[in-house]
Amino acid sequence: LYDITPAAQDLFPANYDGLATGLLAAVRTMGGEQLIDDLFAARRRQLGERMQQRLADRLGPDASLGDAVRELAVFQDEQGYLCRAVDDGDGVAWLQQFNCAIHHVARQTPAACAAELELFREVLGASVVRESHIASGDRCCSYRIEGHRPD
Repeated sequence: LYDITPAAQDLFPANYDGLATGLLAAVRTMGGEQLIDDLFAARRRQLGERMQQRLADRLGPDASLGDAVRELAVFQDEQGYLCRAVDDGDGVAWLQQFNCAIHHVARQTPAACAAELELFREVLGASVVRESHIASGDRCCSYRIEGHRPD
């Protein structure tokens, strides 16, 4: 009597988190932690290319670090991280993520968060230090960012 159209699929329960953690477990049994690290490194490179292109398109080559962090926050927010950027006015910017869109993956696979941290460093070309971490029990992931973007 009833059918769910493709447009309505996102309105119903899904198990993407279970799928992701299950796939990572299968990858781990096939190639161990090195293959997991390689997998997240490849994902980091893909996301990095997308972010770099987005920064170039939206901000141009002369964007300030603060502008780049704000754009990164918008990108992360679109990915489900409930993200915001804060500039303390003293040359330090903060990126705060109030949701972990990959929480179960992050808790079981530290390589996910390590790749994210390295991604932020690469994309921003700045010093990025994680000050708090949801997967470690904190209320948000908070990143202290300072330095300058490369010319």
